Amino acid sequence: QLAASQRQTLKLDLFNNPLSSPPLGRPGGNPDGLQKYFHELAQEPTNVKRIRLMVLGFGGVGKSTFCQALTFPAHSSSQFHSTLIPLEEWDASAIQSWALKLGTEAWVPIVAKVFDDNEITGMNLSELVVMKGDHHVIPSPKLLQMFAGTEVSDQHIEKKGITNITMPDIPLDRVARAISSLRIKGYFSTVGAQKVDGSLQLQSDNGKSRNCELIDFAGQMEYLVSHQLLLTSLHTLCMVLQPAPSFLTCTEHSGSWKYWSQFLRALGDRRSGSLLLGISQSDKVDDGDLADLDAAVKLELGSIQEATASLSLPPFIKLDYRPESIDETLDTVLQKLSKAATLVAKDWYVPASYDELSKIVQRLYRDKKSRRELPLVQKEELLEVVAISDKLQRMHRDPQLFQRGLEYLEAIGEVLTDQRLEGQLLLDPIQWFASFLAHFIRDENVVTSISDVSSRVQRGCVSLTNVLEALKHEYANPRQQVPQIMSLVCQLELCLPLNSEDKNDSGDSSNANDHPQFLFPCLLPFAVSDEVAKYWPGNKNVENLIFRGHVFRFDFLPPGLFSSLLARWAIHYLKDECGNIMHTKRMWKNCAILQIGKKIKVLLKVDHRTDVLSVM
Repeated sequence: QLAASQRQTLKLDLFNNPLSSPPLGRPGGNPDGLQKYFHELAQEPTNVKRIRLMVLGFGGVGKSTFCQALTFPAHSSSQFHSTLIPLEEWDASAIQSWALKLGTEAWVPIVAKVFDDNEITGMNLSELVVMKGDHHVIPSPKLLQMFAGTEVSDQHIEKKGITNITMPDIPLDRVARAISSLRIKGYFSTVGAQKVDGSLQLQSDNGKSRNCELIDFAGQMEYLVSHQLLLTSLHTLCMVLQPAPSFLTCTEHSGSWKYWSQFLRALGDRRSGSLLLGISQSDKVDDGDLADLDAAVKLELGSIQEATASLSLPPFIKLDYRPESIDETLDTVLQKLSKAATLVAKDWYVPASYDELSKIVQRLYRDKKSRRELPLVQKEELLEVVAISDKLQRMHRDPQLFQRGLEYLEAIGEVLTDQRLEGQLLLDPIQWFASFLAHFIRDENVVTSISDVSSRVQRGCVSLTNVLEALKHEYANPRQQVPQIMSLVCQLELCLPLNSEDKNDSGDSSNANDHPQFLFPCLLPFAVSDEVAKYWPGNKNVENLIFRGHVFRFDFLPPGLFSSLLARWAIHYLKDECGNIMHTKRMWKNCAILQIGKKIKVLLKVDHRTDVLSVM
């Protein structure tokens, strides 16, 4: 068509063209300009060199174990199964490694050192805590004695990257709760989403390798509000795990495949072949039950296919880490991942300039981290850096090529580009979300730096003072930077600032401006009948309410959705001239009561078991 006789009079306007391979931008208003543009793009190699694997599933299904197996030294893979030992057999180094993951505050490395000095192992953890009743745990005399008169040198603290601090108080009540949680579960939950040390080399059709980075996603429901921000890219691989025993017997892990497949589908379209399914803990099923397992898995796949018709489901992979099986398992996984990466990379235009842009973003992130600044950069600021790069002149001239480059960086996890950030880019979002959320949600709320005492978090509300205290060692100027962080989190609708009237039930709003507070809807409690009845008279049982309103049935309701809706509604409609439309005391994780004027009330209730949203 470009060579047709009408080419001299044909006018082209390709601005905002939705095609991304290649990004057409505004190359020129005539076919000659377009032809020249294609010729320039053709000079750059287009092989996709990098891709991400998101490892998903309910808590405790073996996601971290899967990541560890894939990155375990290949020459000693037969020894990997021996590392999967019960807690009672953990040695002192394993306990120290666990203690270092308790948080980012100054006391954490001190606790790890004291444990190491006292040679604490999994066998004697029980000696460090005392149970009071069914759920209350306190430090034992031995734990108190271990930390009596603890002194740690400034040099030790500086080695851990923390400077200019005094000897911190050790919150032994939190340490005791962490120990108790570890003993109950036998493992420590992943926080948010974490990049796994090490990467995989996947083979492409042309013989060149692709670098595959692994991301281990936490299974706790509270994290889904941030997971949805990190899982929306088309150009990622996703591995969903479910333990073999959960197909044969109903457990807390049953339905992991179906749930996460539906969650991914709810986030939008995905590239064909990008989803993989894995069966973990295969060694826990007896040989005599294998036929029943295969039949149960087949039924589950049929159920998933029916619920996610547009999602392409591949054959599942059985994961067996026993010495005689692990090499075959890992070879199969790498083959399946290589094939999936090839399918995802098909027709995905990745010119060399994208990788050059990636180097610039990585350098900006390192500079900001070294100066303990916020990992934020304005698009205009990045574009100024692009303008002075000899290798990125074409990208500087073409806004759409620049935008596609940012989308590539988002696909490989280096930036978050969300329209709600108003032109800002969040650098290394996975690491930042994991670090930030660790202060609020940790191991089923057992250990956090914010909610270590009940007075700090009341129905999902957190004061800026406590956030500042938790983050003060992470930034150069926390009093200025922490409010900026909370503004960022509010923009992403993960939390919302509260008006003075919402801050407590007593109505005391004194010093409201000096002590601002924020509500995290994902940390709200579930609705309790008696609480709802206070604001919805005549209904004593919230579970059996008779609705005379609208009932909306969905194929799937992501748990993070209602929390996000609460945040969005509250930000825009928290208060009107007649009084509060929404108030924190009338909000729950699965229910909310809106007050419109003096007489009208609306009750919203979501039931994730039936995927129903009711409006009364």
